[in-house]
Amino acid sequence: MPTLQSLPRSGTWECLQNSRNEAAIATLSTGLASQNGPLRLSCLKTLSRRSEPQARLAILSNWEHFGAEDREYLRTISQRFVEVAERLLRTGTVTEKQIALDVILDLELADAIEPVLHCVLDSQHALQEQAVKTLHQLCEHWGLLARTGKIVPGRTHVLDRLYAHLINYAEHKNGDLVGAWLRLAHWDDAYHRGFVSDPWHDAYQCMLLQLRESRHPSILQLLAGYVHRHSTPAGVLKILMERTEPELAYQIAQLIDDRTLGPTLRRLRELPQFPCFLGGTVCELEASQLVERRRYLLLAATSDELEPVLKAALELSKIGSSSGRTTAAEMLSHCKQHSLEDLVAKIQVAGLKHWPEPQIDELLVEAAAWVHSPSQPLKGAAVEFFVDFTLKRLLQEARRWPTQMSKAMASVVKVIERDVEETLCEELQSPAPKRRLAALQVTQILGAIEVVSHELLPLLHDPRLEVRVRMIDVLSALGFEELETLLPKLLDDASTDIQDAARRAERRLTRSKPRPPQSAAGISS
Repeated sequence: MPTLQSLPRSGTWECLQNSRNEAAIATLSTGLASQNGPLRLSCLKTLSRRSEPQARLAILSNWEHFGAEDREYLRTISQRFVEVAERLLRTGTVTEKQIALDVILDLELADAIEPVLHCVLDSQHALQEQAVKTLHQLCEHWGLLARTGKIVPGRTHVLDRLYAHLINYAEHKNGDLVGAWLRLAHWDDAYHRGFVSDPWHDAYQCMLLQLRESRHPSILQLLAGYVHRHSTPAGVLKILMERTEPELAYQIAQLIDDRTLGPTLRRLRELPQFPCFLGGTVCELEASQLVERRRYLLLAATSDELEPVLKAALELSKIGSSSGRTTAAEMLSHCKQHSLEDLVAKIQVAGLKHWPEPQIDELLVEAAAWVHSPSQPLKGAAVEFFVDFTLKRLLQEARRWPTQMSKAMASVVKVIERDVEETLCEELQSPAPKRRLAALQVTQILGAIEVVSHELLPLLHDPRLEVRVRMIDVLSALGFEELETLLPKLLDDASTDIQDAARRAERRLTRSKPRPPQSAAGISS
């Protein structure tokens, strides 16, 4: 029968529309393949109103000819095609079964899911691969909607049918059903909570394996949603701490909102780090500024090491925007706490050799400069973060720390505290010998000899021997010229310790003097 290419005359068309004769179905069916959109849609609407199974079968047989407007109309009456789609998928030819799978996918026929599941479970079925693709696409679509708070009619029915088959996982061991489940599940689904919490369930290991290895966005999203849930099963939490893909970090940042951000940051600070945040940029995914901000904050909260946090924060602070500076400041505020001793030890180790990339020592020094930043967010965050890096704390710790640790701390303190004269002078005049000794050491480490020079020479006559010895060593190490005039007297001091210190000073001062250039005659001789 030739295809209709234009609407028949009004009388003929009215007759076709109103006819109960089954012969009219064949005539109307030819219009379904027409390239004339209005004609095709009119025939489609007329056939869809007929109750005969042949009318619906005719619609399905012409599925490939339908455009977007046709399919949009069919979705409004999708339930009319459940029975015929199921029947075709169970008993039709291979071509008819292919059409049925396309119809079930396009119309999202949740009530027709059972024959799709049977195709997926039948390893010998000619259309198993297409059935798996159909099932996964539907479950992904419904799952994404449910996870964003949408009501999805039919999703519960599909969950029930999947659950019924997964109960018998030991018999079929079909990982595609598990993949469908993970695409469809919501964190609060009772069935799902049972599956991921029950190591004795037959499908448990397969489920965790896919959570551990799959890079499918829908499965990564499901995994990501467990970050801020305190009821997360231990097995799932372990996977979160193992996976390194930046895509997972992206999914976590997308799921967080203003309500859950604070609790999530606190939770991450309590847990071992999630390595997915340590991989730099989000793998070519286009993230909004809001998502990127969350990702930076999550990085700060989860990282056990301070280096990646400081690197990212310093980069953000230099991009020239107030939002970048604010996020950089927030990173410093939300990172895991590190003790003063821990940070100083890291600075000391980093300074032992030259590194190609900036290490913790350089990064901390650069971040410490934020204390003097005109940006209030940066300044406030730095003041809070470096609260222990004060001159008074350095003077206190210098009494018990090795010199190298004091030097490490001083590298940051001298950036933060620019006016040290008053505090150092006060300590150099302290009646406590240990405090005077510590002040001497810190003065030397900070390179502040000239600032407090008027307080140093009197210490050569300090009543405590160890202070006088230390003073001689400090002044000679710095090449203090006035010390040279005092050496004869010091060499004749009654204390052998003073004499030894004076001889050391004499050698240092001699070595520090520039040698006179040799004459040509002297060289030739």
